[in-house]
Amino acid sequence: MQQQRRKCRVVGPWLIAMLMAASPAQPALAQADIAVQSLWELQLPPELQARIYETAIVPGEARVVATTPGAILRIDEQGAVRPLLQLEFGGARGESATLAGNGNRAGILIHQNHAVQGFRLIDLQGQTLASIEAPLNFHYRLAPDGATFVGIDAGGEHVQANAERFVYRFYNDSGEVMAQVDSVRPQQTLDSAYTSDGAAFVTNSGIGLAAYRITDGELLWRVTRPTRFFAAGPAESGLVVASDAVERQAVGAFRAGSPLWRFTLGGNARHLSVSPNGAFILAADGGAAHLFSPQSGDPLWSFEMPNQALTINSAAVNDRGVVALGAQHSSLSSGLALILDSKGGVRFERTLTHQRSNAWIPGVQFDASGTAVLIRTLEELILVATR
Repeated sequence: MQQQRRKCRVVGPWLIAMLMAASPAQPALAQADIAVQSLWELQLPPELQARIYETAIVPGEARVVATTPGAILRIDEQGAVRPLLQLEFGGARGESATLAGNGNRAGILIHQNHAVQGFRLIDLQGQTLASIEAPLNFHYRLAPDGATFVGIDAGGEHVQANAERFVYRFYNDSGEVMAQVDSVRPQQTLDSAYTSDGAAFVTNSGIGLAAYRITDGELLWRVTRPTRFFAAGPAESGLVVASDAVERQAVGAFRAGSPLWRFTLGGNARHLSVSPNGAFILAADGGAAHLFSPQSGDPLWSFEMPNQALTINSAAVNDRGVVALGAQHSSLSSGLALILDSKGGVRFERTLTHQRSNAWIPGVQFDASGTAVLIRTLEELILVATR
């Protein structure tokens, strides 16, 4: 890997200690003041621009793990890029990688003639933990902690659009099948996800959502409402927020399948997020973001973008009610990243410039502890910490 062109700041001992401390589990609206500290900024070299797919922040460290078409990379505390693992890329046989949310493990999808044939679970020292051959599984999801993974099968069909059902196989980190469940109707899109704690898996079929316990496939709850997309809290909470597939401005919160509240946004729902502990719900359309508690459909606060030319393209919330937003300007050559405290006050604001654009930038994400925030465009990565 060539030496990267970068801007960075040295992380002091006090900041390392801050990153290693877990976020408090309870919502603390009185603790509105937060400080945001820049850790490093990396201008991606041309060979990496628009080629970073997934990213994960290593909790307690100012490090980021990233995937590209041909490699898994590590970006260290100084903003330097180093390869962790090279992937087979090009030709009849190839590999692609997906990351655990805490950056400790990766899944390697093995392709043959553009079809997925198998899967390997590895740690980031390159050790293989599990390896399976399962040609029926056309895609995989990896748990946030990397402890389990799910293989998705289109009912034996090679063309997903022809499927009459989807089959989900739940694997442990040794590659053994713990359970298998079927969707009640085929999905229109590949929209399924783990709960925030990785203890359950939520599927989105043509008639609604269903949550299954990973260890045995037991049905935990259903939401029988056609859903466009969703975000789920920890499995024990039974909490999920979902956007309506027909009334696209409507979002609703549910607990164990029962409705809690319904809220109508000003525009079509674009982003939903639940804090890992289930204490906060974030919903955003293109122009505004709203923070809720599960108990009430009246927002704790609402924040409108300062410029109508800005469209929210990403949103996330942590266990303290701190919110990160990424918005793109209609000119497609600039963007804005914001970090808001638990009362909706702006604590960090950064204008971004770029030459490349897509519908998902600027991207924002928290680490597993909710302390660090990664801001990404197709040309730049910025890591900041909050306290």
